Amino acid sequence: MPLPLSAAPETETARQPAAMPAGDCDAVYLRGFRGQTIIGIRDNELHEPQTVAIDLVVGRARLQACRSDDIADTVDYSALRKWLLGYLQHHGQRLLEAFAARLADRVLEEFHADWVQVSVAKPRRYPDVEEVGVRIERRRQREHERGQEADILRLIGGGMSARP
Repeated sequence: MPLPLSAAPETETARQPAAMPAGDCDAVYLRGFRGQTIIGIRDNELHEPQTVAIDLVVGRARLQACRSDDIADTVDYSALRKWLLGYLQHHGQRLLEAFAARLADRVLEEFHADWVQVSVAKPRRYPDVEEVGVRIERRRQREHERGQEADILRLIGGGMSARP
């Protein structure tokens, strides 16, 4: 069950962690983060910061901290929160979709995650809607997957070349 957006009603099923990839994957999450940022496509959105609600679920295959009890062996959610505050100040995206996708890619890279789910919402964007937003998931591409992808592209490209 996906992690609910921050302002979603708190029901027992809504509090369940996000569905993670099959296999051993442990997750750290931030739910209900609220921050201010410039984002939008309309002129009135591009001059004053507005509130965004963000939920992040960051997964790694078998967090070592489960055994070691050492903060260095996990995703430090304090560091994640601090990083997110900085990201809100300098992201440069206009659409929530682009913002969420770039955020997911950066979290995969910066926090060495294997999987991430990002929910971003604008609370009370319209008077008759509690919030509008997007939810995306991304997985880290493994080295062997990149090699397979390159092989497939070479095959496709080779089949499309002009023949004498």
